Amino acid sequence: MGTASPAFAQALPNPTERFGGSLLRIGFGAIILGLYFVPTIITFRKDHPNKWLYLLLNAVLGVTVIGWVALLILVHLAIFISAEGKLVNNARSK
Repeated sequence: MGTASPAFAQALPNPTERFGGSLLRIGFGAIILGLYFVPTIITFRKDHPNKWLYLLLNAVLGVTVIGWVALLILVHLAIFISAEGKLVNNARSK
């Protein structure tokens, strides 16, 4: 009387498979998305004046590995003129 029949046990979904798999996919997707936007994240953290352009370029050209690597190199070699008119290499680090 205390045990469930095998047919009843098979009818119940396994909570680990149902929710654990979804959480794993969401976590894996978040990690991949974070890695995809590494050049943009670096640009925003350095407060580069063209950070929105880098976001657009990362979204469009980041699909190709060559475009992603080129953006990553470009972000680290960023040189721009500051508001004071001085040449700044590699933007401001925060």
